Amino acid sequence: MSSEAEHDEELLQLLYLCPIAIAQIDGSGRILLMNAAGSRLLMPVAPGGVIENLFDLFRVAAPEIDEMVRRYEHRSGRICDEYRVLMGTTHGVATSRILSVTLHKIDVDSSIVVIADVTDAVLREDAIRATEARLHAVFNGVKDYGIATIDLSGAVTSWNSAAELQDGYHIEDIIGTQASALVGPSGSGGDGMAPWLARARRDGWAERDGWRVRKDGTRYWANSALSLLRDADRKPIGYSMITRDLTEQRRTIDGLRQLAMTDSLTGTLSRRAFFEAAVRQERPFREHGRQSALLMLDLDLFKDVNDTYGHQTGDEVLRAVSAAAAGELRSTDAIGRYGGEEFVVLLRGCDVPAATAVAERIRERVAATVVDAAGSDVRVTVSIGVAALGGGNGDIASTIAAADRALYEAKHSGRNRVVTSAHAA
Repeated sequence: MSSEAEHDEELLQLLYLCPIAIAQIDGSGRILLMNAAGSRLLMPVAPGGVIENLFDLFRVAAPEIDEMVRRYEHRSGRICDEYRVLMGTTHGVATSRILSVTLHKIDVDSSIVVIADVTDAVLREDAIRATEARLHAVFNGVKDYGIATIDLSGAVTSWNSAAELQDGYHIEDIIGTQASALVGPSGSGGDGMAPWLARARRDGWAERDGWRVRKDGTRYWANSALSLLRDADRKPIGYSMITRDLTEQRRTIDGLRQLAMTDSLTGTLSRRAFFEAAVRQERPFREHGRQSALLMLDLDLFKDVNDTYGHQTGDEVLRAVSAAAAGELRSTDAIGRYGGEEFVVLLRGCDVPAATAVAERIRERVAATVVDAAGSDVRVTVSIGVAALGGGNGDIASTIAAADRALYEAKHSGRNRVVTSAHAA
């Protein structure tokens, strides 16, 4: 064996034994070579335990990786560096892991991928940042904290000067007033403070991030920490409430979040942002038996558009379809790009018959949409699956699965149609 061949074999052996996941993929994401660490890391999230295509593995958790590779224009170079991917429920497997993905293009149709599990490191970073932030607030911003006490009936019994500045109430105005006046009514019209006082009484403390209402009716975003107060015999006598105005921080976070949670191509919610919006619906549905609906939309024969007119026209079609669908939605609804040419829609407080009617309007509007491609009119259609969310019909994952099954039926029964899941009945 030549020294060069021996060197190549030693290098392959080194890569195979490396504790970091390393793989080589082609331009379509197909895995050409992968070391043992890669197999151990990705096997739990691979459908059927078979690892064949990296883009398929990340299709739900990070569909943008496919797009980053496709859009990278240079012959070689770094495509992304330590891009973090939240692997939630993937292919029906609950993983809740955070992976760091680095992609380096080495030639026209080949890239090297380095993947690491950084879940524990991220959790430690978050814990450190939270601790540092709280220590900083305590030592450097005590004057910014409004402090009050509340009796067991919910009435304010004491009030410091910082609270006066924050909320606009002088002490003589607020003593004896129900603390619910500081937060306004809940979304259902009830006492917005009552659930937090009940939680503090049950657990000994509670923390609330939310809007506060000043005396003049203006609002600000605040963090309030509630602690149960006890007498010498350990009997509850009231609550302490420490509040800080976080309006500016909220604006900054909202701005960054908007950038992170929006699909860059279509302007719709990213998959992660959409799921956060949908998950927020689960609890009130379970508690009150209310129902909303999910729609799964998939463009029919979209590959033909890309193959015939090119990816740039394909991108224009995706933007046009998302705009057409959004045009049939209310401000309380949400639409997100689920991945590739699939979109998912949350219709809040909408039962299945009404959701089916909305889906039909979306289908008709998309069918009437025309995209110009160098003088050619490009038209597409969508197939839509409908499923109920809430009302005892399971969680987000099962609802998505039900809508996806209905979408599959729509595809295989002729396309350009709406099918309602039996899950929604």
